[in-house]
Amino acid sequence: MKNRRRSPSPVVSILCGSTLLILTWVLLRSDLADNGLLFPVLLSVLIILHLMVYRKFRRDQRRLEHIHRVLLGVRNINQLLVSEDDPLRLIEQACTTLTETIGYSGAWIALLDKRDQTVLATAASGSDGDFASLHARLDAGEHPQCMARALESPGVVVTCDPQTQCVTCAYAPQAGPDPKLSHRLDHEGSTYGILTVSIPAAYARDEEELALFGEVAGDVGFALHKIDAAKRLRESAQAYSMLFNHSVAAIYLHDLEGRILDANQLASAQSGYSRDELLQMSIFDLHPDTPDSLILPRDEIVREWRTWQPEQSYTFAREHRRKDGRSYPVEISTGVIRYDGGHCIQAIVQDITERRQIERDLVHSRDLLRYIIEHDRSAIAVHDRDLNYVYVSQRYLDDYRIKDRDVVGKHHYDVLPDLPQKWRAVHQRALQGEVISAEEDPFKREDGRVDWTRWECRPWYEADGTIGGIIVYTEIVNERREMEEYLRRQERLAALGQLAAGISHDFRNLMATIIICGQLGKRAPDLHPQAAHYLDIIVEEAQKSTDLIGQILDFGRNTELELRPLDLVAFVEKIAGVLRRTIPSTIIITVEAEPGACMIEGDAGRLQQVLTNLALNARDAMPDGGTLRIGVSRIPVEPGAAPPLPAMAEAPPPPAWICLSVADTGTGMTQEAVAHLFEPFFTTKGEGKGSGLGLAQVYGIVNLHKGYVDVENVPGQGVTVRTYLPEVPDRPDPPEAAVVSSTTPSIAPPHRP
Repeated sequence: MKNRRRSPSPVVSILCGSTLLILTWVLLRSDLADNGLLFPVLLSVLIILHLMVYRKFRRDQRRLEHIHRVLLGVRNINQLLVSEDDPLRLIEQACTTLTETIGYSGAWIALLDKRDQTVLATAASGSDGDFASLHARLDAGEHPQCMARALESPGVVVTCDPQTQCVTCAYAPQAGPDPKLSHRLDHEGSTYGILTVSIPAAYARDEEELALFGEVAGDVGFALHKIDAAKRLRESAQAYSMLFNHSVAAIYLHDLEGRILDANQLASAQSGYSRDELLQMSIFDLHPDTPDSLILPRDEIVREWRTWQPEQSYTFAREHRRKDGRSYPVEISTGVIRYDGGHCIQAIVQDITERRQIERDLVHSRDLLRYIIEHDRSAIAVHDRDLNYVYVSQRYLDDYRIKDRDVVGKHHYDVLPDLPQKWRAVHQRALQGEVISAEEDPFKREDGRVDWTRWECRPWYEADGTIGGIIVYTEIVNERREMEEYLRRQERLAALGQLAAGISHDFRNLMATIIICGQLGKRAPDLHPQAAHYLDIIVEEAQKSTDLIGQILDFGRNTELELRPLDLVAFVEKIAGVLRRTIPSTIIITVEAEPGACMIEGDAGRLQQVLTNLALNARDAMPDGGTLRIGVSRIPVEPGAAPPLPAMAEAPPPPAWICLSVADTGTGMTQEAVAHLFEPFFTTKGEGKGSGLGLAQVYGIVNLHKGYVDVENVPGQGVTVRTYLPEVPDRPDPPEAAVVSSTTPSIAPPHRP
């Protein structure tokens, strides 16, 4: 409370006495003293002064009594603030104190919601105004003008003449005639209500009165703040107690030395200790007895705790030990809080055993899924709805030759900017929920080559059922396509072989008859020379036809072989010498052979036909000269290793494969020519320049030796034909010739680099 000013009555008395003495001295020196009028005048003056002094005294007396009542009311309100903890009773008793003790003719308080300023409750006291109507209007949400002005003003709002100032207010008919004082009930920026009193007109403008009223309003506002703070504190304590005892995590409170001050029910269940046992323990007793159970020594941890600030929090993983000695992983969230007038550390401990297992399972599932995807024959790419990469397999990066390996998060069309519009349309259809696929679709490379692909594009879905993006599965099926073509060619060659074998025997018998008849005709004694010449031509051409039939029989695999152990290296060196004498000198013949013997079991005559036919075809491919390379190499068969050609996997593996290769530096062939290369009567040469049986014979002879043929064609650079023959152990004493017959075709699909 502020210091109150003293009553002015003594001062006024002194002034009045001084004035009387001065007036008496003036009158004594005036003419009134001589005329006998001095006494009446003095008496009149004294009476007037007395009346003035008396009226002033009475006013001061009433003022002192009012101030006394105000001070008494303030004291009562202060006592009320200390003892009352209910806001409704507080405002009711405050209104009663203001009217009964201080002497206000009326007082009312509207308790407001701090958030939206709606009226929560009202209280009133006194005889000034219709308070029943006031309560009804306030409960209905109607605020009088003085209340609205007080909410906008930090000080006292004075309404000196309610009869004129409140004419437009809805409360005017109920308001009393006395002036009104209104003030917010607030504290520390929060408004709890409005206090309005009816005050005698004499005090409506008194500064001290306004200051006292402001102090009363401030005290009531502080009381409401204290009650609200206590209520919030109780609610907070109740909420904390509820959270503490019913938390899904174990909670420990321990001091800065580590001694446990409190623990909730889950802490007991998790650790295996009762609450009483925990209260006798240190938080360090929960750590396993291992050197690495704590990151820092205990003393250093305690010193670290003392540096923590209340607003800081820390989260880390540790191992805890149960009462039975078993350890389990935990995640600890800890920090400093106020406790019992000081500070302690609150540790929230989560048992993460299940989470760790789930994480391990997720990692395993992710690794397993990645392993499955990475070893799938398909290239896989996953995109989101915006076609940004979410996942991509290594095969996808390799098959599409993507240089930037870090494509996750990048847009599909930024990584492959030249993607055809056909694919972009497929992506949009898949994003609408459609599944699109193709078995054999050409994909043109930047270098002009075409790969054949089998693909599928389908949407993937989020947990809520919406489309999250698309998955693209792609498999390059060049080898499968070539294998299918190979099988079709095998069937065609087998049919041709059966047809050739069926016709050749009958045709050979016919040729034998023609030759015999021609030879017998030449023996006639009276044969004309011209007729003898024609018979020679018939016999010669019939003999050539017989040789062609032999080639057809070789292709049809219906011929006989004389198999003997044969060192293919020495054999090739011998044949190469013959070839150098017969092939034009513009073609350089080189032989590349591994050191040592490469033993096979073969028919030397037939294999000579193979090598000669391949060399002559290479010669024809280099009309302007070039290089003819003949190679012999040994390819060991390792257990579990892939054979040189996929078709070899169907036959029992030999110790090794002996590869005989013939390569030229000619212009190569078209892919269509390679597809028909071993068919009878197929030739790339001009009309009359070849029978088309040379490579068909190579094919048949190699098959008779249980071997395989592979063709590597590089347009513009040449052709390499490789024959693979099974190795046999080196036998020093060659056995007698073995005659074999074979009807099993075996040719590998032409290889494309």
